[in-house]
Amino acid sequence: MVEICTLTDKEFYKELKTYANEISGEEYIAKSFPYFCLKVFFNMSNDDIEDAIYGLGSNDESIDAFWIDEENKEINIAQFKSVESSTKFNYSAPKTWFSFLSELPTDKKLLNKNFVNMHKNTRIREEIAPEFEAYYKQDFKINLFLFCLCKASEDSILSHPDITFYGVEQIKNQWIEYQSVISQTDPKQCALNINFTENDKDAHILKFKAKDKKTFVVILTGDELVKLREKHRHQLFDKNVRTFLGKNKINSKIIDCAVNTPGIFYCFNNGISITCNRCKETVTNKKLILEYPQIINGAQTVNSLYEAYNRLFTKNKAAYGSKIEAEKQTIEHFKQIKVLCRIVENNDIDFARNLTISANSQNDVKIYDFYANEPIQEELQKKFADYSYFYERKRGERRYMESKGKPQNDFLGKNKDYFKHWNVNLNIEIIARTYQSYLGKPGLGEANPTNILQSKTQEDYRKIFGSKRSDVTDEKIKNMILAFNIWNSVKCQAKAYDNVVKAWNKLIEDPNSGQILSEFRSEIKKIDFVEPKLVDKILQSESYDDLSKYVKDKLIAKYFLISRGSNMLTALIKYIIDYNSYLPAIMENGLFQNSESIERLIVKKWIGILVKDAILPIYNEARDKERLSEETFYKRTGYFDKIKDKIEDMEILDGKNIVELFPLSLM
Repeated sequence: MVEICTLTDKEFYKELKTYANEISGEEYIAKSFPYFCLKVFFNMSNDDIEDAIYGLGSNDESIDAFWIDEENKEINIAQFKSVESSTKFNYSAPKTWFSFLSELPTDKKLLNKNFVNMHKNTRIREEIAPEFEAYYKQDFKINLFLFCLCKASEDSILSHPDITFYGVEQIKNQWIEYQSVISQTDPKQCALNINFTENDKDAHILKFKAKDKKTFVVILTGDELVKLREKHRHQLFDKNVRTFLGKNKINSKIIDCAVNTPGIFYCFNNGISITCNRCKETVTNKKLILEYPQIINGAQTVNSLYEAYNRLFTKNKAAYGSKIEAEKQTIEHFKQIKVLCRIVENNDIDFARNLTISANSQNDVKIYDFYANEPIQEELQKKFADYSYFYERKRGERRYMESKGKPQNDFLGKNKDYFKHWNVNLNIEIIARTYQSYLGKPGLGEANPTNILQSKTQEDYRKIFGSKRSDVTDEKIKNMILAFNIWNSVKCQAKAYDNVVKAWNKLIEDPNSGQILSEFRSEIKKIDFVEPKLVDKILQSESYDDLSKYVKDKLIAKYFLISRGSNMLTALIKYIIDYNSYLPAIMENGLFQNSESIERLIVKKWIGILVKDAILPIYNEARDKERLSEETFYKRTGYFDKIKDKIEDMEILDGKNIVELFPLSLM
């Protein structure tokens, strides 16, 4: 009942490369593979992925991604190993990959001051090691992940129980799981076995009508739900609430109860709710046949049971030494689990939406998908379409519209050819981050989509998106488009800078390589926000020593804060626009949706000054006083106001007004 794959290696590798390139923008699999794994396994946003992998492109010594999960009190470290062809899937991972990763959270490495102080990677030395030690002292659990597009020996895996290994088969299975989450298709039919005891008299169906809605109430066993989950994967769950919340405290309790006390599971679980177009009984009354079923409440229960089943199956496989016997014992265990199930026949979309919201309202954690059918999100999708942008309010809509035959979006009645700006990926996470920054809240925490969307008060969510359809005005949509285009342009410039740093790190390792030097100069030419004189000096430098003087002491020393400054720079640019009363001209001239002009007239001209002359002095002051890392600096909410004050001081110091420092010429 586990580890089912329906893709050939060649098909899987092609899909992996395509999707990894889509979400990362990276051409090479070595660079895009981490994006793929963090998205597919942890459902991280692109910004959170980039925060996790930032600065770890070279000299990382087994740390390819690092992130803290404060809610679950976990420290996460991941390493990724890709291959250039599916023909290499059968290669075996060297034992050294395991041993290097296993040593990280020990006195040999991250807890060793000498190791840290001598480390070549700046982020590990100045940020990751101090953070690791701080959270380690708070008893945060350490998770080590090794993702490999190959296999590993049983000995390597068993001798490193501290490492969660994902080989090519596990990654392939997870990809199939993830696709079922974002799929726009539903199962046409499913059969539920309701004969949950050996005594037929105990198995029965309670039937009644709530107004005109035919309802069935039955008892299902745990193994029946596991079979259902395995067959239909996430397509079984209502599109509005398809996300499994993961291993939070509630789900951990469900899993523990299923594994350790199956007989009392029924007493501690609220059960599940299913809607379907039609429900019919078999002649023997031992099964129900459901047409187009959707679990609208109980995704956490079903997924937790599935996780518990796989855990127990793995444990039994080790104990019995036989997959057949392990499966038999695990199924018998799960037959002891009983779950209350309510089934409602329904063909009314509005009724289904209200039922979904009502059934899930007790859940404190608001997941992104839960907002998908909010009237305000529907209005956003309509209004963005008026300006030829596709706003993806439901995960999977974009991929569905890009599939063969160019299918229409059901809600808008349009296919991808309608959207002039189809290549602009807008969704609830991106708008939450960019518009929050635009509104003057650029802190990495306060502009984090997860924090905004999962807040119990929903205060920031409502300020960004509104409370009712009428809040979604043309003016708001224009400002959202402007906010995204500013943020995205800054992000592109930051990425260009990061590529220069990566190329420079390669050159440090091999300063005599003409090819690496050529690659470095090629990347330097792509930077547009740095003083032209400095770029010319770098390009004209013939010796490595001269090059080092300009790159390390001037380029990196003055502009490194751009790497994580996209939110802050977006907020500062909006501040300058408002200060100089540029917004009416930007809107009247249609500049808000002209990404090329925004980049050329605003971003490239302004961000160099902002990073070097406004943000850097405030950061240096904060670092000297509190030894802050870049990430911590950008998390602190008070620095935005200090940087704004610095911009006004620049006006006095340079003898120029802010219009002269940050001009906007539309001629």
